[in-house]
Amino acid sequence: MNKRPLLKVMERVAPALSTKDNIPVYKCLHFDGTHVIAHNDTVALKAACPWDIDGCIPGEEFMALLKASNSRQELVAEQKGNEISIKLGRADAKLDVIPSAEFKFAFPPDEGCLRIEIDEDLIDCLKKTCVSAEKDEKGRGWIEGVTLAFDAEAVRLYACDKATASRARTSRVVPDNLVGLNVQLKTAFCRLLIDIDRDDYAQTLVIHDDWVQAEFESGLILHAQRLQYANPEQYEKLFSQIDDLKTVLVPAGFEKGVAKAASVIHGSDKVVRLSIEQDEHGPSVTFDATGERGTVHESVRIDGDVINFVLKCNPDHLKRALPFVDEFLICKTGVLFRGEDFDHIIGKKNVEDDDE
Repeated sequence: MNKRPLLKVMERVAPALSTKDNIPVYKCLHFDGTHVIAHNDTVALKAACPWDIDGCIPGEEFMALLKASNSRQELVAEQKGNEISIKLGRADAKLDVIPSAEFKFAFPPDEGCLRIEIDEDLIDCLKKTCVSAEKDEKGRGWIEGVTLAFDAEAVRLYACDKATASRARTSRVVPDNLVGLNVQLKTAFCRLLIDIDRDDYAQTLVIHDDWVQAEFESGLILHAQRLQYANPEQYEKLFSQIDDLKTVLVPAGFEKGVAKAASVIHGSDKVVRLSIEQDEHGPSVTFDATGERGTVHESVRIDGDVINFVLKCNPDHLKRALPFVDEFLICKTGVLFRGEDFDHIIGKKNVEDDDE
């Protein structure tokens, strides 16, 4: 076995290895003679890997061993029971093998499932909605992950976290058997799909009543269980509460101001004060932040007739959304950042009256 193709295929499934120590088999790569699988109880990845090994090998240890060797010789592996001996050039190593019977996950057959093409627009919409998709946590109901709502001529995508909500839309002809279907995807599934698509073209989304899979050009398959609380109507209610007061084009320097303010603070409770005020020179947006790394007070001039308002928010929420937006709407109930087929709300609990 040549180490380079083996290492390459292991690295492709490695994102599904667990980083936790509580269940050792989730930190292993499962080889079955034809494929290699990684599964961490949230997502799974499978790739073709013809290798005469049957069992689960510690993934990070095995990959580190191959990376550390500069040998161009063939990798020689011999499995005896619950141990595998690896010889690569002058390097000899032994690794524990967990029996395949302890790897409880298996990719299900996909006959009879619904399918839809994954195109660039759908990937782009996933990137936008993932701005508001927090890590997967059980018990969050309809606001967990990303929801896809299939209409006859469009797919609408929604996500929500504790402070923001995002909505994106891609126009396309949707197969009749998908029209009216709502599918709720785990955040980890969406983020991995986006990451893998940068190097390996995502082709098809396979939809089962209980699970979803993404199939890639190379033959790689990404799998996760479906969430069962999809409710796009609840998301639409959030956006229907936005009453447009003033629209402001995102000025040059806005993104830089957010980044500069964010640079002086850290931790999950970051807060940047963003204020728009009118003075004798015209309107401007000002970023204020104070943290262990210093203080920032940065102003950027803007055009138009605006009202004074103040927004307190986590700058990470802004930084993730800004690449996709062109303008923002100052509203009584919050602030709506808007781009092409994309809306991003920072809700009223983050907004304080100007006279406070």
